Amino acid sequence: MPKGNRPQVQRFTFEEEEEYGTDIVRRQKFTAEETSILELKFRYNSYPSKEEVDELAVQFGTSDKRITSWFQNRRVKETRLSNQRNEKYALKFILN
Repeated sequence: MPKGNRPQVQRFTFEEEEEYGTDIVRRQKFTAEETSILELKFRYNSYPSKEEVDELAVQFGTSDKRITSWFQNRRVKETRLSNQRNEKYALKFILN
C-alpha cells in the first residue's frame, strides 16, 4: 500500500514526544466489524495469501503489515487456547 494512502494516526502530545521521541504513535485497534471479518477469514484459512492480505488491507484502509501481524498473533492465540484445552482434558483424564 502506498504511504500516501495510510490512515492518519493519533500522535502523542508535544510534551510526550519530547520525553519519548518523535516516532511514537498510539496503537490502532481494529473495529468490531473489522475483527469479525478477520475472524471469519481466519476460520477459513489461518495462512492467507499475499493477495488476500493485500485485499484486506485495502478494504480496511491499513497496511498489509498490520493485517499480517493480526494473523500471526491470532495463530499464537489459537495455539495457546488449544494447549490450554488439551491440558484441561489431560488433567480430567488423569484425575478420573
